[in-house]
Amino acid sequence: MKVSLDGRNFDLTDAITTTVEKMVDKALSKYEDEIILVTVVMDFMKHRKAGQPSADVKIKVEIPGPDVVATGEHDDLYEAVDFALDRIVDQVQKRREM
Repeated sequence: MKVSLDGRNFDLTDAITTTVEKMVDKALSKYEDEIILVTVVMDFMKHRKAGQPSADVKIKVEIPGPDVVATGEHDDLYEAVDFALDRIVDQVQKRREM
């Protein structure tokens, strides 16, 4: 399974890349035969009003038929990825049942 990572507004370190790739592989490994490409776009920024950091993650999974897309938002980058992956897994399972 090919995974593409993109970091916006922060430096995408090797540690983040490795961890997110492992998270994606663990969550989607049983659907690996159907998945063409997984694209993860991570955006980390501070809110204007509260000054609190926020991670916005968008995951797109290219599979035969319409692509599956989910987003996650949290103050922790890994929690945002985990939340979006949970949504992706649910959508892929529903697509398989069709």
